[in-house]
Amino acid sequence: MSKNILKLSAIGFLLGMAINVFALLIGGSLPSAFDTSGGAERFALHLIISGFYGAFCMGSTVVYDIERFPLLLSTVLHFVCVMGLYVPISLYLGWVDGISTLLIIMGIMAAVYFFIWLIMYLRYKSEVEKLNRFKEEYDAEKKEK
Repeated sequence: MSKNILKLSAIGFLLGMAINVFALLIGGSLPSAFDTSGGAERFALHLIISGFYGAFCMGSTVVYDIERFPLLLSTVLHFVCVMGLYVPISLYLGWVDGISTLLIIMGIMAAVYFFIWLIMYLRYKSEVEKLNRFKEEYDAEKKEK
C-alpha cells in the first residue's frame, strides 16, 4: 500500500502543479520571471504548495482501498482531508477572495463528492445484483445435477 501511496502522490504532485499553472493562465495572472516585485518567488511558492496539495489529495485516495470502510465513510474521510487542507492553503495563497467564495467552493466540492459517491454506489449496487444473479443461477444448476 505504501508503494501505491507514493505513486499516487507523485502523480498528484505533478497534477497539482499543472492545474495551478492552468488556472493562473486562464486567470491571466501568470507572473513573469522577470518581475522584480516577487512574482517569480510567489509563482514558485504556488507551484510547490499546489504540488504538495495535489500529492496529498491523490495519496489520500487510499482510504477507498480499505475494504472494511463503507464507501460513504471513505468518501467522507477523503472529503474532510481534502477540505481540511484546502481551506488554509486557499486562504494563504489567495486562491479565494473571502469566506463567501470559500463556502461556495466548498459547496460545489461537496456536491461533486456526493455525485461521485452516488455514481459509485449505483455501480457497486449493480455489480452486487449481477453477482447475486450469477450465484442464484449457479445454485439452481447445482441443485439440478
